[in-house]
Amino acid sequence: FHQIIASATGNNLLFRIWRQIVDYGKTILEESLERAGRSELSIAEHKRILNALIDHDSLEAEQQMGMHLEGSEFYA
Repeated sequence: FHQIIASATGNNLLFRIWRQIVDYGKTILEESLERAGRSELSIAEHKRILNALIDHDSLEAEQQMGMHLEGSEFYA
């Protein structure tokens, strides 16, 4: 999901930065998904992000992405 979105931007720099973040944050991501109920919430968040992208609603996609990152506690 994440790789498809990062790649779809057509922005090679963004994609390369995203790859580094993923490599760095792999442990944090795994810990986040181990929290009770987090997997289900994460799937719902991804669906809301995808729907916003399908609707070409960049503002909503940005807002949903921010909420997803906060919920995942990726900013740890």
